[in-house]
Amino acid sequence: MSHNLSAPPQKKANDRQAWFDAVPQTPGSIFDESRLAHNLDLLNETGSD
Repeated sequence: MSHNLSAPPQKKANDRQAWFDAVPQTPGSIFDESRLAHNLDLLNETGSD
């Protein structure tokens, strides 16, 4: 379960993981990690036009 975004400092990464854990992982939620990763991919594609 690794996030290959421009990695923040390691201390921040732990804070971010704690934030992810605190968010309800409901299907279809914008905070669902797979959906979030997919949305980031879409943003990257449209940004690199």
